[in-house]
Amino acid sequence: MGDAMLGILEFLFSARGRITRRDIWLKFLLPYIGLLILGSVVDAIVFRVDASQNGPTGWVVSIFYFWPTIAVVTKRFHDRNMTGWWQVGVLVAVLGGIMAVGEIASSF
Repeated sequence: MGDAMLGILEFLFSARGRITRRDIWLKFLLPYIGLLILGSVVDAIVFRVDASQNGPTGWVVSIFYFWPTIAVVTKRFHDRNMTGWWQVGVLVAVLGGIMAVGEIASSF
């Protein structure tokens, strides 16, 4: 494997270090968006899935990007001099908000 490929793999799968906004856009978000668009096209053509739904290819892309998302967000927390464990707090807050909205909606 070349040095560039090892650099990308370390960027996506290692939670150590810091990253720039440029790296987030060029090495993480733009490829992710591109893969999602490509996956939507493949799902529409091969699996006849409506574009408003997430088909099998979209699920594979999402599952593949699960750990890289955690690693990249951890590095961004490091850029703010915070530990990556803050993601757990954010997750608890988001899930708590979703549950609260669900409880309110179900009471009507």
